[in-house]
Amino acid sequence: MTTGAHEQPPLSFEEYLRFEQLSDVRHEYVGGQVFAMTGGSVRHGQMSQLIPALLLQGMEEPGNGHALRGRRPVGRRGAVRRHPRQG
Repeated sequence: MTTGAHEQPPLSFEEYLRFEQLSDVRHEYVGGQVFAMTGGSVRHGQMSQLIPALLLQGMEEPGNGHALRGRRPVGRRGAVRRHPRQG
């Protein structure tokens, strides 16, 4: 018995990038297969902001043995490859 899932022929990563540029919905690419991503909820957005804030707060507590240090960027300027939607 089949599950009813319809598997598409695998796409190359370049094909996926072209497909993603034309789509109104964001997708993820896993092993040549493309899956639509669901939109985030308001609660998800709140949590994605709260967790880093709590981590930062914990790092700033005096006497915890940790210090916040910035990292110097490594590599040439403009050498970073970005996803097409990030500009």
